[in-house]
Amino acid sequence: MKFLLLHLLVIINIFYHVVLCTSSAHHESQPIKTNQRVKRAWVWNQITTLEEQTNIPYLIGTLHSTKLRRDSKYILQGEYANTLFKVKENTGDIYGYEKLDREEKAQYNLTALLVDMITLKTLEPPEMFSIRLIDINDNAPSFTQDSYNASVSEMSATDVLVTKVTAVDPDDPTVAGHAKVTYKILQGYEHFKINENTGEIFTLSSYLDRETQASYEVIVQAKDSPGLSGGFSSSATVTIHLNDINDNFPTFTEKEYTFNVYEDLRVGDVVGKILVKDIDEPQNRNAKYTFSKAKFQQWFEIKSNAQTNEGIIILKKPLNYESSDNVFRMSIEVTDPSIDLRVVKQQRPSSTTEVIVNVLDVDEPPEFSAPYYMFKVKEDVIKKTIGFVSATDPDSPKRPVRYSAKPIKDDLFIVTINGSIFIKSLDRETNAWHNLTVTAEEIGSPTKKATSVNVYISVLDVNDNPPEFAEPYAPRVCENTANDIAILDISATDKDEMVPGMKFTYYSVEKENNFTVLDNHDNTATIKVKNGAFNRDVAKFFYLPIVISDNGVPSLSSTNTLTITVCKCNEEGEFTYCEEAQGFTAVSSSTIIIILCSLALILLCGKCYFKIWC
Repeated sequence: MKFLLLHLLVIINIFYHVVLCTSSAHHESQPIKTNQRVKRAWVWNQITTLEEQTNIPYLIGTLHSTKLRRDSKYILQGEYANTLFKVKENTGDIYGYEKLDREEKAQYNLTALLVDMITLKTLEPPEMFSIRLIDINDNAPSFTQDSYNASVSEMSATDVLVTKVTAVDPDDPTVAGHAKVTYKILQGYEHFKINENTGEIFTLSSYLDRETQASYEVIVQAKDSPGLSGGFSSSATVTIHLNDINDNFPTFTEKEYTFNVYEDLRVGDVVGKILVKDIDEPQNRNAKYTFSKAKFQQWFEIKSNAQTNEGIIILKKPLNYESSDNVFRMSIEVTDPSIDLRVVKQQRPSSTTEVIVNVLDVDEPPEFSAPYYMFKVKEDVIKKTIGFVSATDPDSPKRPVRYSAKPIKDDLFIVTINGSIFIKSLDRETNAWHNLTVTAEEIGSPTKKATSVNVYISVLDVNDNPPEFAEPYAPRVCENTANDIAILDISATDKDEMVPGMKFTYYSVEKENNFTVLDNHDNTATIKVKNGAFNRDVAKFFYLPIVISDNGVPSLSSTNTLTITVCKCNEEGEFTYCEEAQGFTAVSSSTIIIILCSLALILLCGKCYFKIWC
């Protein structure tokens, strides 16, 4: 039918041009019609022809000049003359010799000449003319891409723009319907729609679920000649991917989880992990875990792993197998609070699982009753027990415990196997504090678990040291020193603890002496000259015994001898010559008694020996 229609149009075109040209030839004196072009003596109608003609050669149109003679002929000149187009010399009929495609070239420009057949002299100046191809609808629309990829968020509302496709038709747009393209969805119209004029694709269904179907293959048709039967069409595939949103709640993969942990698990360590299933993509998972009962929060906390979405149970409080809290049964819920309920159909659900944590026994070392021990003992206590340490086995059954101590310097202390601390003798002035490390070890334990504790012993002072001179005094006097002149202030010290309120008293045991000891009642004393006018030739040194007593319980005293040197002096009272004394001695009362007893014993033994020998 299409072929017959094209053939009919060609015949009508040829007949029309032949008639017009013949009429012009027989009525040269008549006015030229408005649809004719007249220049000089050339006469022709606008030349057009249908493209894609296959009945070669085919008549395109006719040239005519009023100067045509019997001895003249028509000639064509130009790029396509005598190849695509040829003219009949005597009639001016132009024929096409190839099938022409308007989409390749829509118009051809040629030059027409009328020449003498013999001399080829032009009888009329050359004239330019054009042959224009009339379009037929012989091309289908073609898409700008072979395939399209687009994306849209799942659960999008209706009428959301997804993408746009474009098809072009190379046919003549001025011919109604030839290049006009309309669009239609052939596959996927249940979920998407298209604007038939623009090619814009929109969502049609408001509940496209990525987890049900992640992508759709939409086939779009582009067709020309809208509203007419026939026409050409083509199609393209548009792959539409659904972008994931957070629209699915996590659910536990197991109804129950059981974890066995040892009681020595450290706070902050992982008890176990609970898994959930969330069919959303990883970036859209946000599981949050909670305990159904708040009391378990003192023992555990649950953190969400951002990468795996799993719940990690962390220990918050130390475990103890021996306590009543050695089995935990917990109900744990999981949900996703970041889901927008406006895009999901169901209520916000939560998934629940049971978690059982069994605390396992660990052979633990003994535990002391105190973190450390401190005992106070007077330094005069000898060979006595000053205290006890105590430790027990926290495990069940409980094992007996024995005690020991690291080697102790000078063996001043003994720690018995039952925890008693025994002392031999102590001296506060040598060491006021002693530190011991006592170890408790389970008896019969294959692992020999043990633990240690520090024991601090404070040695309390008793008054067991007499006072003595605070420094080695060496006073000097001039020979002419007057009476009642103070030559020295003395003070005392005591190796015992100097506590507030401690008092020292001073006096001389010799009444007949050249010097006087004056107690100042402030723990000091002043030495004054009693009988002056000294003579070095008679006595160069004077020895003054001074008794110093403390107010301790019991009170202790010592005799300290002060050596006073007599020196020569000038008129200003400056020493000019002195001899050095041998120093002084300090002897306690108890020492004097011991010396006297020893001397008496020696004398007594010597007398007995002499009698026997004699």
